[in-house]
Amino acid sequence: VIERVGAERMPLVIFLTAYDEYAIEAFRRNALDYLLKPIERARFQQSLSKARKQLSNQRLLEQRVQLDQLLTALREAENPATRHETPPRIALKLGAQIIFVAPEELDWVEAEGDYVSVHIGQRTHLLRDTMQSMETRLLPYGFARIHRSAIVNLNRINKLLAADNGDYEALLHNGKILKVGRNYRDALFAKLKIES
Repeated sequence: VIERVGAERMPLVIFLTAYDEYAIEAFRRNALDYLLKPIERARFQQSLSKARKQLSNQRLLEQRVQLDQLLTALREAENPATRHETPPRIALKLGAQIIFVAPEELDWVEAEGDYVSVHIGQRTHLLRDTMQSMETRLLPYGFARIHRSAIVNLNRINKLLAADNGDYEALLHNGKILKVGRNYRDALFAKLKIES
């Protein structure tokens, strides 16, 4: 599963197994922990504490990145010297060529390991770029990061679907459903002028 999804996109993984010979490979795949059966209660609790701490650190880092981006955008908006005109099209480098896309054509961007997939209608282009770089480039065009692995064109969202647990999903105009990360929900609601 980790090979198919990619270690960098997987949630935290704790292996529970009766076989110790796979431990080294599990840690090469970014496993958080490796527990052998029969599992001792204290060891299990220790592993869960480690996972909770790691999740908390990830959330703090994501929030810090979002805050830094907002502060940079505010500084640039207040300083006339840093203002620059937003080009009418987005340039995307695909191998040896560069294509130009009107912002309204681009639906969403998703993380693909060291790459990003850019979804434009029925077409998908794989670019060697980072989510953070794409988020910065697309911000002036009405895009928002809604998950650590998804950036969406706000004009392409038809509905926000609420689950019983308080999570949301974004239903796009083409029927695609994207998960809205809890750490990104409030910023998304603010951009869409929705009271939470």
